Amino acid sequence: MTVDEQRLRWRVYRAVAYALKTGRLVRPRACTVCEKRPRRARDGRCMLQSHHVDYSKPLEVQWRCLDCHKKVTPQPTGLRNGAYTRPDRVRKGELHGMAKVTADQVREMRRLFETGMFGTYQLGKRFGLNHKTVRQIVDREVWRSISG
Repeated sequence: MTVDEQRLRWRVYRAVAYALKTGRLVRPRACTVCEKRPRRARDGRCMLQSHHVDYSKPLEVQWRCLDCHKKVTPQPTGLRNGAYTRPDRVRKGELHGMAKVTADQVREMRRLFETGMFGTYQLGKRFGLNHKTVRQIVDREVWRSISG
């Protein structure tokens, strides 16, 4: 996608948002394709997505549920947390630029936790981490590649 295409999409997105805010467009309660009524977001909004067949007509919108929108909108492979990744270039463990602990510290943390003498709060203070991060480490949600 070129920069011009991205700018056009952004302009169309903003035009739809403004039209919704001012009442020129009304988001229906059901998908226009499958007529399914998706769940509501926490703030009460209906979870329908706008789909444009032609970006030169910004207010001609098809309201689709997530499943119907995925069928017509190609999703890039390797999408992770909103950013493209190349698995062969992703740095893991202490080589990652945001790593706060080393592999040896992860092993030590897991060993201490398994003894039952240390909880996540104590380990967090000892290693300078949030207790939730420690929980993810000892539960192997993160640092999966480190054994021990």
